[in-house]
Amino acid sequence: MHRPTDIISEGAGREDPAQALTDLYTIKERFGTNIDDLTLGFLGDLRSAGAAHALIELLATAQCHV
Repeated sequence: MHRPTDIISEGAGREDPAQALTDLYTIKERFGTNIDDLTLGFLGDLRSAGAAHALIELLATAQCHV
C-alpha cells in the first residue's frame, strides 16, 4: 500500500526550510500559538543566513496564527 510522504527540502542557495520550520515550532512552543503580536529580531550576517531567510519568508507567507 502506498502512503503519501511529506518531504522537507533543504532548500536551494540561501534557503534552509527545515531549520525555519524548527525555529517556527520553537517560537510557538515558547510564546504560544498566536505569534502575530510578537516582535522578532534577527541578528548576525543575514546576507548568508539561510535559516533566517527561510524563516522570514515562512513568517511572511504563512498564516502563523494557527
